[in-house]
Amino acid sequence: AGRFLVLPKSLHSYISASTSPEIGIEFFSDYAVFGSPEQMLISPYGEGKYPPYEKIIPQSFAASFQINAKDLVQALKSASWPVRQEFNKRVKVSVDPSKMELTLSSQGTTGDSSQTTLPISDYEGVQEICEQSFNADYLSQYISGLDTANLVWESNPGKPSILSPQEKKESEI
Repeated sequence: AGRFLVLPKSLHSYISASTSPEIGIEFFSDYAVFGSPEQMLISPYGEGKYPPYEKIIPQSFAASFQINAKDLVQALKSASWPVRQEFNKRVKVSVDPSKMELTLSSQGTTGDSSQTTLPISDYEGVQEICEQSFNADYLSQYISGLDTANLVWESNPGKPSILSPQEKKESEI
């Protein structure tokens, strides 16, 4: 088993043209094949130019902690129900180092709101409460696809967070 980066445009093109409710996917060393014998799309990996990740991903962080991946996915589902039918599915994440807690909250356009709190461990960094917002679906899908018990969550104020599997932090971001 491995992880593959498939370009979203390729997959979207196939789904738009497909008449089948199911999509078969086969991975080879340099390309993926989507579809069936009647209709297929062959997409190479790594098409295009990508900026050097060392210049984009920070090398130091204002805050770092660990959190249970399975509990985080469940909490995201619980906290995001008021925004489930909305376009951006925004969930606010607050980290309180003094309480060693991460709080997920959302408020829908109908006025419904939800909040869930989880414990964090191994916190290092600034002692102020840090807040960010995430699309609950994207975050949940990413975490659900990982084979890890705990995540290392690293962040800087006003910048994207980095979540890595605890066991593979150095090799997988």
